[in-house]
Amino acid sequence: MNTEIEQYERIQEYLLGRMSDEDRAAFERDLATDDALREQYEDLRLLARSINKANQEVELRMALEESEKLLAESSMAVQDEGAIDEELSRVEHELKMMGVSVEDPKPSVLQVLRDRINHAFKSVGQWFAMKGPWTVEISGRSTPSVILSRVSGVAVRLAVVCSFALVCTIGTLSYNAHSVGMGCQIANDPSKGADPITELILNGEYSEAQRELSELIDYKKQQRDGLSPDSDQYQYYSSEIDEMEFLDAVCDLRRWKYFSAKSKLKAIASREGYYQSQAKDLLDKLF
Repeated sequence: MNTEIEQYERIQEYLLGRMSDEDRAAFERDLATDDALREQYEDLRLLARSINKANQEVELRMALEESEKLLAESSMAVQDEGAIDEELSRVEHELKMMGVSVEDPKPSVLQVLRDRINHAFKSVGQWFAMKGPWTVEISGRSTPSVILSRVSGVAVRLAVVCSFALVCTIGTLSYNAHSVGMGCQIANDPSKGADPITELILNGEYSEAQRELSELIDYKKQQRDGLSPDSDQYQYYSSEIDEMEFLDAVCDLRRWKYFSAKSKLKAIASREGYYQSQAKDLLDKLF
C-alpha cells in the first residue's frame, strides 16, 4: 500500500503529464477502484485549476497595468513636449556650468544648406544697403573722408548691379541666337552632290565649317572682281557668296555669337538675292 506522500506525488505527476504510458494506465486503474485515491485526486485537481486561474488573472492584470502606464507616459510626452524641452535645456545649462561638455545634435544637410543660403542672401543685402559689417565707420574720420567712402561704396554697388545686368542680357541674347540658329534647317542640295561644308555644319563642327567658308568667300570674291555687275558670271558668284555668308551667319548663331551673326544677317538682308528673305526671317526671330 502506497503512503500518502507517494500517492500525492503520483497524482502530481499525472496532473503534470509526466507519467509514462504504463504508469498512467496503472494510475487510472487504481483511480477507478480506490475511492480514497479518487477523492484525493479530485481535491488536488480542483486546487491546481484554481491556482492556474489565479496566476492567469495576476498576469493579465499586470499586463493591463503596464499598458496603461505606457499609454499615460506617451500621452504625457506629447502634452508636455514644451516642458520636456525646457527641462532638457535647464539640465544642459547646468552641465555646461559644471564644465561638462555637451554635444549638440548634428543638423541635417538640408538645414545646413538652408542656413548658408540665408546667410549669403543676408550678407548680400547688407552689402548693398551698406549695413552691418559693411557700415562705414564715422567716428574718428573727417567728413570728406566719410562722404568719399559713401560715394565710392555706392559707385561700386552700382557697378556690380550693372555688370550683373549686362551678363544676364548677354546671356539671354546668346541663348536666343543659339535657339534661332538651331531652328534654321540646313540640308544638302542633291543637285550639288555631297557638300563637305554642309556636312560639317550638320555634324556640329562649326569652327571648321567657318574656316572653310572664309577661304571660299575670299576665293569667290577674287573671281568676281573685274567682272561686270550685269554679267551672268558676276550674278553667279554673288549668289554663291550670299549662300556662304548665310551659312557663316548660321554658324555664328549656333555658336551663341549674337552680335556677329546679327551684323552678317543685316548685310545679307540689305541686298537683293535668294537669301535676302531668309536673312530677314532670322532677324525677326532675334531680340
